[in-house]
Amino acid sequence: MPTGMTNPELLRSMDMASTMYIVAAMERFEKLPKKQVQQIAFEIGVLGMSGLHYASSEKKYQLNSVPSEKFSGLELMALMHTGFRQVAPEQDPGMGLDDAYEMAQSLYNARRGKK
Repeated sequence: MPTGMTNPELLRSMDMASTMYIVAAMERFEKLPKKQVQQIAFEIGVLGMSGLHYASSEKKYQLNSVPSEKFSGLELMALMHTGFRQVAPEQDPGMGLDDAYEMAQSLYNARRGKK
């Protein structure tokens, strides 16, 4: 069974959108306890086992841990990648979002006046 991204080139072409979704995830998670961040990331991980359609901007996914919202596949990937980087930084989520995460971290820090 293959693992990882089904179309890494497509994902790389979406770097700017991924970056902005990751910044939004960082902002969301700064208000939450680590345990809740972990819960969201793990729930997305389980959901992602059956595949996430990250090429579509349709908000068709819903999480039990965030029942009042719907998300696109790329939004979920950004939430999961950010969540795992915060609660288990030693583990590689394996989603090809590392470059977008680094850019998002710079933008996030700049917004907060950090270096």
